[in-house]
Amino acid sequence: MPSSTPKVKTKYDIQEAAKRLKLSPQYVRSLIRSGMLKSAFEPIVPESLVNKHMVTEAEIQRYLAIPSSKTQRKDHRNKYVIYMTMDERQRVADALKAADLADVESTIRTANVLKPRKETENAVDRP
Repeated sequence: MPSSTPKVKTKYDIQEAAKRLKLSPQYVRSLIRSGMLKSAFEPIVPESLVNKHMVTEAEIQRYLAIPSSKTQRKDHRNKYVIYMTMDERQRVADALKAADLADVESTIRTANVLKPRKETENAVDRP
């Protein structure tokens, strides 16, 4: 008498893989194209000319074990970009020092500082 154990699935199409990974099917396709997720191109039914990507359970587990590069920096700190004037930056630095957070203040970086324009002798007034 055969046992009625459920059959464990070992290969998933893109839709099923997206559900397992909790990602959109479009993003799963993008992962396959970029090589981050490996898939096999297999016929829908034996001897069919129509093929589809199939992702193995082992490949899904391998991908899930990779730490996400979008949510974390390599040094495991959050990254924030704050746009402020130089005066506002100085006030933030002073407030951090007053709160005894001088080590945090030292991590503030200034990027894309606007340089004052040079006045040229041949400048033409434009309307």
